Amino acid sequence: MNDNVKFINELERLLNQKQNDYGDFDHTSYVMVGILEKYLSVYNNVEVKVPLKVFGLFMIFLKCWRVMQSKEYKKDNFDDINGYTELLRRLVINEQKRGKRPMTPKMLKLLQFIKNYTKKNKYSPTFSEMALELGYKSKNSVSSLLKKLEERDEIKRNYAGYSRNIEINGQSN
Repeated sequence: MNDNVKFINELERLLNQKQNDYGDFDHTSYVMVGILEKYLSVYNNVEVKVPLKVFGLFMIFLKCWRVMQSKEYKKDNFDDINGYTELLRRLVINEQKRGKRPMTPKMLKLLQFIKNYTKKNKYSPTFSEMALELGYKSKNSVSSLLKKLEERDEIKRNYAGYSRNIEINGQSN
């Protein structure tokens, strides 16, 4: 087995181990970027969009900083740098393939609630019912999530004045 194959096999093993230990890198990246966007938006009083690559680049920078501060060679630091570089590469490739970020936990929860509610009742829930399910006090928060789901083509909404107007994946309620 040549050195490149050994390196790739070891990298895959390391990435799988880290994923088992710390969770999915893609999901963590989306969560951390979301937190950073919210913080920067509040701080600057304008909506701020943060590129998804920022989290991976930050982790690589952090590992490089630790290497520079250390007086001795530690192989695991270099393995981590290689691992984060590979995870970042895969994240960028997957993002380009998808063309959009994965749904947030709130979006997933709302979509699942709409699906379950519609299946059980044969019509979609009201904004009040969705707000109650998500623990929101405002229907505006529900409206914002619905808009995001609609932009992702997860749902369709009929704007003809009907209160129960949501269709899932093009299927009529």
